[in-house]
Amino acid sequence: MNKENEKEYHVLGLYTLRTIVILIGIWILKLILVSLPFFKELSIPDFPLRIIQIVNIFISFVVIAFLINFALGISKYWPLEFPKAQEAGTVFSMFILLIALIISYGTLKDVLEALIFEPEPVLILQIIFLLIAIVLLLRAALVVYQALPRWLVNFKKSITEPPDFKEK
Repeated sequence: MNKENEKEYHVLGLYTLRTIVILIGIWILKLILVSLPFFKELSIPDFPLRIIQIVNIFISFVVIAFLINFALGISKYWPLEFPKAQEAGTVFSMFILLIALIISYGTLKDVLEALIFEPEPVLILQIIFLLIAIVLLLRAALVVYQALPRWLVNFKKSITEPPDFKEK
């Protein structure tokens, strides 16, 4: 293994920890910001959204961006750390993207309901997000279906063979 691959080999844990710390930090920042009394009462005249809603929307989009970045990172780093179950990275990425989709749906639904008082845009949003969710779940199911026989063989080998204590 060359030096470049060695550097990337143990990145997944740090990458996950960094993402979790950032998401918790954003959540704490949001809690502090929206609990300020002068911030709660602040509003823009003749605008349907309050400042707190605008901040929540902005924070939601930041969280979505971090989740999408994390999903892409998992797809990249998972095979380097778990070569026998490379496809699991794709499955985890699909579920993280599904979480981002759920958050973005809630955010966009709130914006549409506040700015447009008709139900059709929300219905269109629901249909689009349903189709995206189905594609993500089908992709994850297809990857699991294709990789499951190899995963079961590797699992059987790990149970029946004694562990190999060689250093990597």
